[in-house]
Amino acid sequence: MKILTLTKVMLFSIGIAALLISAVIFVIDSHSTANVFSSIFAFAFGEVGNSGKLDHVNVDFEVRFYSVFWAAYGGALL
Repeated sequence: MKILTLTKVMLFSIGIAALLISAVIFVIDSHSTANVFSSIFAFAFGEVGNSGKLDHVNVDFEVRFYSVFWAAYGGALL
């Protein structure tokens, strides 16, 4: 029974994370989103590098397109 509860909690957490990630990507651009998460990871785990060349317009468009799927997957997990 504990395994089932743990699985439900983990899937719920992943669903919430997917919804939050999709909202952040949709509201702000992909480069800023990568910088935000890079800062969080750097705080939690130490320096992890930079986001690279995510400020190009094609990358931003593609990441915003996939943010809809992040939202759908997050909603499905919830």
